[in-house]
Amino acid sequence: MDIKNILINPGYYYNRLLQKIEFRTGIHCSRPSEVWLKLTERCNCRCLMCDIWKKNRDSEGELSTEEWKGVLLGLRQWLGKKYIWFTGGEPFLRKDCIELIHYSSSLGLSIGVITNGIILKPGQMSLLIDAGLKEYHVSIDSMTPEIHDHLRGVKGAHKRAIENVLALKEALKANGKHMKIVIKTIIMGHNAKEIFPLVEWAEENRFNEIKFQPLESNLEGNDDPEWFKTSPYWPKEKEVDEVVMIIDELINKKQTDSGIQIHNPTLALQEFKNYYLDPASYYEKAKSHTFASKKKQSRACASGVGWMEILSRGGLRMCLHMPPQGDIRTTTPREFWKNRPTCWKNPDQLCFKGNYSATDSHR
Repeated sequence: MDIKNILINPGYYYNRLLQKIEFRTGIHCSRPSEVWLKLTERCNCRCLMCDIWKKNRDSEGELSTEEWKGVLLGLRQWLGKKYIWFTGGEPFLRKDCIELIHYSSSLGLSIGVITNGIILKPGQMSLLIDAGLKEYHVSIDSMTPEIHDHLRGVKGAHKRAIENVLALKEALKANGKHMKIVIKTIIMGHNAKEIFPLVEWAEENRFNEIKFQPLESNLEGNDDPEWFKTSPYWPKEKEVDEVVMIIDELINKKQTDSGIQIHNPTLALQEFKNYYLDPASYYEKAKSHTFASKKKQSRACASGVGWMEILSRGGLRMCLHMPPQGDIRTTTPREFWKNRPTCWKNPDQLCFKGNYSATDSHR
């Protein structure tokens, strides 16, 4: 463990120690390392590898602006100057998204947003700077517009996402401000040949990072470790070797190149290869985004001590296998966390019931 990092951020490592104690004893004594706010589960894209948009077509029951502000204030009072993520669906479908970013910044919270990049117009990107946004993660799967638009299910999605992220870059330069910009890309059979052109484009425009994610079973879809057998976007048998070779090239670039930073740890990229070669065995690591973990899969999962998500209609949960627990309208995040179920010790939880096993953390 790097002693320098401990000295810089002792609170983080102290909390990790408390999480380990809680995981072993069941005594609720820690705080979440990550908090994700799903501002809405609606989405303007029709991504072929996601089911969220199919299940959430209206805003009925979503938390109001004032209710979200109450959540943010409660998180600030409980966790201090925490990094919070705004996600969806598509968070910018909420007309108050920028207002909520600004309010969070005024409290001292740091906000990152994950977006498909096509709601705002180029002239509006400076509003994100003024609101104090810290990180902008945008999904771009190809430098070929037709491929990206096909995968995202919206004609013109590529053009708008590219124009917006470039406009944000220019606005930051003009204002002498800094914001971390990350390009997010899903690796699949359909876009394998597009990976390095995309890396080169991101490098040319000096974005901070590019982050890769392997294709996984549809988000919010049914749990099925053999989903890949019917997916049209899973690489065909002859394409798997090509995908593995591309990932090897990414590893080599990460280790030898001083260009754009590839966000994924080398261990995670190596595990991506194993996943594409044997997707059923690595199903849970893909589902829970734990490819960077050195620990073997286990039925004892530590998501319940490290991660909390507040859903658009007020539910709270500690992992994607879990149905919403409680309601943020009637309990504070702190109270929920203190009284949450000890799910990692409960064999009746959904994640214990399949033939696959849960992993050691969520993200």
